[in-house]
Amino acid sequence: VTGAVDFDSDLNVDGNQQLDGTLTVDSTSLFKDSMVLRGASKTLKLQNGGGTDKITLHSTSGNAEITGTSTLGTLAVTNNTTMGGTLGVTGQITGNITGDLTGTADKANLVDVTETATSNLTYFPAFVSSNNGFTEVRTDSQNLTYNPSTNTLTVNNFKSTTDFEVQGNLNVTGALTFFQSQVGSIANHDTDALSEGTTNLYYTNERVDDRVAALISGGTGIDATYDDANNLLSLSVDFGEYTTDQVVEGTSNKYFTQARTRNAFTYGNGIEHDGSGGLQVTQSDINTDNLTEGSTNLFITSARTRGALSAGGDLSYNASTGVFSFTERTDAQVNGLADARIALQVGANLDLSNQDTADLAEGTNLYYTNARADARIALQVGSNLDLSNQDTADLAEGTNLYYTNARADARVDAGFSAKSTSDLSEGTNLYYTDARADARASAAITALGLGTAATTDATAYATAAQGTLAASATQPGDLATVATSGSYNDL
Repeated sequence: VTGAVDFDSDLNVDGNQQLDGTLTVDSTSLFKDSMVLRGASKTLKLQNGGGTDKITLHSTSGNAEITGTSTLGTLAVTNNTTMGGTLGVTGQITGNITGDLTGTADKANLVDVTETATSNLTYFPAFVSSNNGFTEVRTDSQNLTYNPSTNTLTVNNFKSTTDFEVQGNLNVTGALTFFQSQVGSIANHDTDALSEGTTNLYYTNERVDDRVAALISGGTGIDATYDDANNLLSLSVDFGEYTTDQVVEGTSNKYFTQARTRNAFTYGNGIEHDGSGGLQVTQSDINTDNLTEGSTNLFITSARTRGALSAGGDLSYNASTGVFSFTERTDAQVNGLADARIALQVGANLDLSNQDTADLAEGTNLYYTNARADARIALQVGSNLDLSNQDTADLAEGTNLYYTNARADARVDAGFSAKSTSDLSEGTNLYYTDARADARASAAITALGLGTAATTDATAYATAAQGTLAASATQPGDLATVATSGSYNDL
């Protein structure tokens, strides 16, 4: 047939058929025997209605490109095959696969892991016998199982040959044997998790109370009573049992001794200690040369004596030589001076040295009287204030707290026997102080009639010669006599 042939019904060919051109079939074709497509670089394509290739078979290379999903029975692939889509396999795949594989595989480099945290099934952790390449995956269902729902890993006959760390709680139901184990941290534990032993007992209030009661016992001046039922240890002090013989001397408040009192003094000129507590005055060692001159009672000197004198009116005085010169006044002049002196004493400058308030009329500065004092007190505190029938129960406690037994007990130190005089208030047996020793020595000096002579420097006193000179000098009283008598011979 060299031209176009149109068959409107079936064509039955019993022999071979060779088509050198294009065969276009518009309906379904049925081939009941083998069909061979032969030729170099030939392709067999299956296209969709739009002319897009879906399956392409190449005669020379044998490659096939399938863009859709292919369902195959047994597929033998002898060369490398690239699949851009998804390959669904229900049978066995032998060889290496690069990409994701779903289903069951005997061997794979990478597998997809599915989260099963809520599954209440028993799983068997897997093991491999090699750390690289291909190896089998095995489990130990008898000794190692895991339940995700209860988060329970069950291990039978577990043994670790290296360090083994448990960061969470470890519940051991069987025997736990320790060899050279060491506890890393007990920070998340307390004593509630550890049973009390027979030697190292836990702390309890009762044990401490009983121990304290056994350790503390009364002594001199201290009574200790323990009430076990009420857990109360009472300490009371009886100072009647104490004397200073039972109290250890402290470092500050020392006891009085005669030796300490004697050694607290130093002795100057004219005063000696006999070594037994007695003081003696050596009069021959005392004169004004031994005394330091003070600021008030000064020694007499010619210059001081002359400087202390002055003259006025008709009387002149030379302080350098100590000579007085007098210009005699007339009787009229003397009487005038006397009258002026008398007027001075009884006038505005009246001398009140011999008067008292009975001689002075009350002015704006009122005198004290009991009535005025009572009225002032009534004004401040109320006229009917009477505390004679009141006691401390009627007065609220302020910053000055009332005495109670509990407060007194709290002030008592259980270790009183270890205290010193620094912790004990002074009683009738007085402590030694430098001030007391000084006062004692001063009293002894006073008893000897020394006055300030025992402590005043010798230069503060006049010499015998100076005393004689002063006694022979004109005295201030002599001038007053002349002023009233008018006789200058009284000088």
